[in-house]
Amino acid sequence: MLNLLKNRESKKGVSLYLVVLILCFSTVIFLTLTSIVVSQVKMVFTISDSIISFYGADTGAERALYNIRQKNNYNSFNGNIGLASYDVNISTSTVPGPMTEVQIISGGNYRNTRRTVQLIYQY
Repeated sequence: MLNLLKNRESKKGVSLYLVVLILCFSTVIFLTLTSIVVSQVKMVFTISDSIISFYGADTGAERALYNIRQKNNYNSFNGNIGLASYDVNISTSTVPGPMTEVQIISGGNYRNTRRTVQLIYQY
């Protein structure tokens, strides 16, 4: 009878140990998943900033092409579209033959993100 009581008391300690062990594993898993989710949310915001910057750069490049084709204006410029800004640098060079090559480099900025688009236009 005394042996049965000793076995029962030793099993109580094991169950407490298992509960603590399971709680530790659960906490580690929870913290790992939280870290992954937070990093993914940061990435989504960075990607959306990058897209807005790219569209700003694209807008500057399109405006440069319009200025060259419609207004015969080869000057560099900058501007804003919504919350994004862009700056455009235009340079020309002569290509062998009767062609002129225009290089347009347009950079778009939004928050701390910058994207650049480069076009080569020959006519």
